[in-house]
Amino acid sequence: NSAEIADLFRPGVAINLSDFPDNAFWRYGDLDRAAYFVFVDDGGTWKVGTVEDLIPETLRYGLTETGRGRTKSEMLITILFVIYRELGPLHPDFTSRYGAVASYIDKYQQSETRDPRTGQAWGMMSDLTEPPHVFGQQFLLRNRTEDDEARYRRTLYVPEQASAVLRDAEVLPLAVRTARFLADDGTTRTEIYWSPEPGSLTPSRRQRQRLRAEGSPDQGRYVLRQTTVQKNADYVDRVVSRDHFYVEGLERRGANAIPVQTVVARGDTGRYHLAMQWDQYQAGRARDQVQLGERIKVGTYRLDSLSALPSDPATLILSDLRPEFVLRDQNGEPRFDAAPTPYPFGTITPELALALYFEVYHLTRGPDDLARYTVDYEITRRGTSELLRFLGMGGEERTASQTSYTHDGRTARETIFVDMSDWRGQGEVTITVRVTDETTGQQTSRSLTSSSIPDVNAPALDKADFFRRVWALVDEIPAGRVTTYGHIAAHLGARSAARTVGWALKAAVGHGLPCHRVVNRFGALSGARHFETPFVMEERLRQEGIAFTEDGCVDLKQHLWVPGAG
Repeated sequence: NSAEIADLFRPGVAINLSDFPDNAFWRYGDLDRAAYFVFVDDGGTWKVGTVEDLIPETLRYGLTETGRGRTKSEMLITILFVIYRELGPLHPDFTSRYGAVASYIDKYQQSETRDPRTGQAWGMMSDLTEPPHVFGQQFLLRNRTEDDEARYRRTLYVPEQASAVLRDAEVLPLAVRTARFLADDGTTRTEIYWSPEPGSLTPSRRQRQRLRAEGSPDQGRYVLRQTTVQKNADYVDRVVSRDHFYVEGLERRGANAIPVQTVVARGDTGRYHLAMQWDQYQAGRARDQVQLGERIKVGTYRLDSLSALPSDPATLILSDLRPEFVLRDQNGEPRFDAAPTPYPFGTITPELALALYFEVYHLTRGPDDLARYTVDYEITRRGTSELLRFLGMGGEERTASQTSYTHDGRTARETIFVDMSDWRGQGEVTITVRVTDETTGQQTSRSLTSSSIPDVNAPALDKADFFRRVWALVDEIPAGRVTTYGHIAAHLGARSAARTVGWALKAAVGHGLPCHRVVNRFGALSGARHFETPFVMEERLRQEGIAFTEDGCVDLKQHLWVPGAG
């Protein structure tokens, strides 16, 4: 940031960006904890280096108490802070170093005295035990000692060769959003919502060809291991949690067999960090046990320097905004009687029934013992290109609304419906929610930004009305019978809209409609991926007496229900 840049480049000490070498950090956690390397570009040749190699040479020497030596010492400490802030989340060997530098900087900033008229430093107060030049010299020595120890551990525990190193796992695209809430004990609860992007779990053609050539062809069975790490302000692991998901039959069931998941991180105060990783493995079965094979995809997500929500009861606080998609009723109105689903994806479409959930804390009650507050929300959409503006699909569109509330407590939970059904074209959407405490006049706000896209693949029909007609027809399917996406589309006069029927059902899962009674034209359970687990759809059908063929499809000869045919 700008403050760090100002500390890095100061008058009297000649350094520039070219003095900082290109570098990379590699870690092989599947081999050993000691298997990590700092690589440095040494004149066009990459070599294994140390942290000291990342520091300009002029700042490693001449650290003294006054003048130019003190300036160099302060610049060195700032550089160490930046380096270890990056390395701390990557390996625990660096977390204690980051903590030591960050702690010293805090004490240094509190101890330095300055002339209030000129801003010039007068000197250091007596409670700082080490002046900058002493700390800098000692920390350089600590760096050399600990880097030498790490190098020695690598010679003991890290093999010179490992075949898995040469295999590149593909990137697993994921949709992830987070929202912070204030818990009853004053700590912050962070909710992470995630889902694989549609189609992302399927290996690429190149990867399938490689697996086949190596004698382990893709069988369509996978295990997704999800790991979440909560770190304190010094990047020390505080809580580590893991979850596993077994996925099979993607070709029959669909591209994404894992519905939106929620991970909750609790008990954070002050500054904290979150890191998440998803590892997708081939999976086999032996004696009803799942066995992990090769790792084929990896996804990561990192949130640095999160701030816990303030717990001061005198300050009005607003949680983050949690986007949710909800089911509409036959009149097109949102149905808040059914539990909505968090929406982690980065794009929204006009036909999406989107809601925002948020919580308001520390409302002040008036003389009548009631809290009064106003919620303003504003949606702004900006077109992304001059062409869209020329076509009338861009520019800036703005929608605003205001509602007043009365509440008998100090914490309020609200859900507002965001209507963008009349918006078309592509652009960036920013939704801002502003809450005003009418008793104290305090005001707070949060914003959420997404991309708005038109549905270029959908048939040319009124999708909002079409969705409602699909839901009404699905509600008529009798128990013990099934129908297909194509039969529904044909009955509604849109024979080519079978895929849109699928989107309508995806939005309806979990809201009381018998969506499990709709299959594809072969009887395959292609919608199973949208239920709580990949097996829920099949379990419900079997409970209703539905028979399956040997390949796992519904026996349509026995159970097909054709709309309008009785």
